[in-house]
Amino acid sequence: MTIEREAKFTVSPSFEMPPFDRTTKQFRCRPPRHEVLDARYFDTDDLSLARAGITLRYRTGDPVDTADAAVAADPAVAAVAAVVADPGGAPGTGGVWTVKLPIARSVDTLIRQEVTFSGPATHVPTAAADLVRVHARSRPLRQVSRLLTNRRINDVVDDADAVVAQIVDDQVAVRSGRTVTDRFREIEIEIHLGGKRGDALLKSLAAQLVDAGAGHDPARPKLLRALGERATAPADVQPEPIGRESDAGSPRADASKFVQRTLATGVTALLANDPWVRLTDEPEPVHALRVATRRLRSDLRTFSQLLDPNWTTSLRTELAWLGSSLGVVRELDVLDERLQDQRAQLPTGDQICVDELLHELARQRVAARDAMLSDMRSRRYDDLIVMLVAAAGSPVFLAAAHKHLARRARDVGLEFVRNTWHSLADAVRTANQARDAGTDETALHDIRIRVKRCRYATEAVVPLVARPAVRFAAGLAALQRTLGDHHDAVAAEEWLRRTASTMPSLAVCCGELITLQRVERSTIDQEWPMLWDAISEKRSRAWMHRK
Repeated sequence: MTIEREAKFTVSPSFEMPPFDRTTKQFRCRPPRHEVLDARYFDTDDLSLARAGITLRYRTGDPVDTADAAVAADPAVAAVAAVVADPGGAPGTGGVWTVKLPIARSVDTLIRQEVTFSGPATHVPTAAADLVRVHARSRPLRQVSRLLTNRRINDVVDDADAVVAQIVDDQVAVRSGRTVTDRFREIEIEIHLGGKRGDALLKSLAAQLVDAGAGHDPARPKLLRALGERATAPADVQPEPIGRESDAGSPRADASKFVQRTLATGVTALLANDPWVRLTDEPEPVHALRVATRRLRSDLRTFSQLLDPNWTTSLRTELAWLGSSLGVVRELDVLDERLQDQRAQLPTGDQICVDELLHELARQRVAARDAMLSDMRSRRYDDLIVMLVAAAGSPVFLAAAHKHLARRARDVGLEFVRNTWHSLADAVRTANQARDAGTDETALHDIRIRVKRCRYATEAVVPLVARPAVRFAAGLAALQRTLGDHHDAVAAEEWLRRTASTMPSLAVCCGELITLQRVERSTIDQEWPMLWDAISEKRSRAWMHRK
């Protein structure tokens, strides 16, 4: 599993590569080497992977003798020869399956995660199909293109002779059946060096190509160039800009566009994080996917007065199911991090007991992750994604809400923010009135939920309001984190009590850790009202009432 960072350039068939003699003294170019590559790309019939910036391919390749006269005279000869040598078009053997997932993209640079899989050429490996499942859903993956490439590679190496970049000159033949339907030439600079040194090397190599006559090409995979307009059509979910993000969305943007964009933004986040949950065992992707799920449920509740109740209830029910599955793993991740941090606060002898607790946590997490992935590989999950994609494109509004939906997006968005704020303020007042009787954990949990709801509503209007909403959302986020720490301490105590009852030898250690949870909760009980006071000041909320 590697991260691919590349810049692409367009050149004419007669373009001559520069000598690349202007690189720094730290780097040098090796003589070119040649490969002939045969890549078959797979996608759904509507190219959902390509439109999402994802490629799935099976590729075979062989090195070519650089002294070969045919290659030296015409780099495209080898690609054409491959067509002649393989008239039936049957997949070869010894190839590698690769999925490329987008990480970041600028005008002229593409950064992708490259994941390889072994398996026969006759069908997509299960693990590779799983990685793109959220985009393919239950639709079959079929071969959509075949590219035959004659590649000339210049390796750029450092003083230790390690490859830090590659300059790749590709002569590509696009094949349909037995016919070559198109040809193009493309040059890529692939950077394997990170940080400022990698940036400087990329800039130097790119400048030498441009000086030799190459043109910057939009950062897009070869497949998109081969497939044409269908592959560059919008992804399944594409949030449309509103408000300050576009001229078309200023005062004329209505409430329906605002609701649609908010839901589309949430669904986009869910689709983007799904592959990373499957790919890595790290905590952050699960957290990000759970946040996307919770945000969507919250948004559906916030907009409930405009949306069909049956449709909304169905979506929120299914999102709650997914959120619950993700939540089990996430809660264990949070507890693991908490106990890791608190381990150092215990006597040395008791730290060994914490290690046993962490081992038990890890065992539970393996089981929870297996159950989560099983849910994400189910037909129920596929059906939920289909529902969410449809919701992002066309929310089901109440017929009676048509007048409300025609109002200015800004007016309706601010109204939703005020509604969630008033709900939050009421909950805080109720909790404060009961504070003399002691902290009510249920009340604080309810406040935390309402803080999130208000924060999500505030963040949704950022394109319409800008800076005031950003500042207010930051204040809500700080309060949410503090109350979240309180909730995590409560959850930790509950887990420690259960574990102490099933593992009596660790009861003393569990008791010490429970004391730490209570100390933290006591501190938070004093801190959160001050955060509340800061965000509840009238001047902090004045923007909610501006026309």
